[in-house]
Amino acid sequence: MTFGLVRIRIVEDLKEAQAKQNAQINLLLAENERSRIGQDLHDSLGHTFAMLSVKTDLALQLFQMEAYPQVEKELREIHQISKDSMNEVRTIVENLKSRTLTSELETVKKMLEIAGIEVEIANQLDTASLTQELESTASMILLELVTNIIKHAKASKVYLKLERTEKELILTVRDDGCGFVSIKGDDLHTVRDRVLPFSGEVKVISWKQPTEVQVRLPYKERN
Repeated sequence: MTFGLVRIRIVEDLKEAQAKQNAQINLLLAENERSRIGQDLHDSLGHTFAMLSVKTDLALQLFQMEAYPQVEKELREIHQISKDSMNEVRTIVENLKSRTLTSELETVKKMLEIAGIEVEIANQLDTASLTQELESTASMILLELVTNIIKHAKASKVYLKLERTEKELILTVRDDGCGFVSIKGDDLHTVRDRVLPFSGEVKVISWKQPTEVQVRLPYKERN
């Protein structure tokens, strides 16, 4: 293999390692940006990504010095660190998937109370029969909607309702805040993305005074 091809291959390997780490960061941020485990993620993975950045820079410097044995050593270490961190990411994501609606209701209740917002919860749902995937998705949607209220609505009261029909799980979130300025296609896009795999539906029942959002997810019982 010629010197030029070796150089290209090493640079490509380094870029690929960095891209994998960036993809992991983006995945975790997407799932946990507003969740209670953000600090845990920072503590557990922050040092890993910093180490990868340092080692990548070192490998490039060694390559420019034509110190190929040391370059190979650094690349092998980068590969191992990447592999270990991917396993750690999988563990964290699996833990996220196991979140329950019962615990999430308690979490959002505390969040609203700390924010000085009065909350009423009507939980008419038997969560024991829900599939893990459906319960996890509903939990993340609930957290998303409540976080939006706390950040943007300037509300004093919030009403949360969980119920089911024969075919659907229905989540209703209502608040007395300032509401939407207007209803646009990209409103609640994160929630819409979450219901898409279930062929679910997101409706803005009322866009202000009160603001009411309803999420419908096809109901499938746990086997």
